[in-house]
Amino acid sequence: NAKALFGTGSDLEIYHNGTNSFIADVGTGVLDIQTNGTEIQMTKGGAELMAKLVPDGAVTLYYDNAAKLATTSTGIDVTGTVTADGATISSGSSGATASGNADELILEGSGNTGLSILSGATSLGNLFFADSGDAADGYIQYDQNGRSMRLGTAGGEKVRIDSSGNVGIGLTPSYPLHVGTSGAGIKGFFTNTQDADL
Repeated sequence: NAKALFGTGSDLEIYHNGTNSFIADVGTGVLDIQTNGTEIQMTKGGAELMAKLVPDGAVTLYYDNAAKLATTSTGIDVTGTVTADGATISSGSSGATASGNADELILEGSGNTGLSILSGATSLGNLFFADSGDAADGYIQYDQNGRSMRLGTAGGEKVRIDSSGNVGIGLTPSYPLHVGTSGAGIKGFFTNTQDADL
């Protein structure tokens, strides 16, 4: 249990308490670990990396010898799944406050702000609404192949806007507004509260 003490006031201690080993800065200054070499490593038994710090380069954290998070010149690079209680991505203050019913992911900017979904030229871009019984109970979907937008409820497509701007409800549209049903008939109401033609 002996301690190796360094400094006029014995501010740096290196010791083992019979169970664990310690490097302790008990003073009021900074514990500064320096290198003029290529990197600083923390390893398990000298074989598996736990952390690596490269001067003027990345700081990389490892899980079971596999890199999971690394700093870059523009931010961070994460390998794997991020699990968080919430996330706010902000490029500036909007002055607005998010609703408590929709604050798990917040995108904020002081000007125009948006979310981009990038998909292949013949693929789908999806925004799904799920519950315990259905992974896509409701959805907004853009088909890059046919260049159509689709809205789905109860697990199925209900509305489609095609590349010409035609709107289909219950079917693929052939007209500017095209309504279809598999039932015996269609009932619809058009209401105009103004003194004008409908």
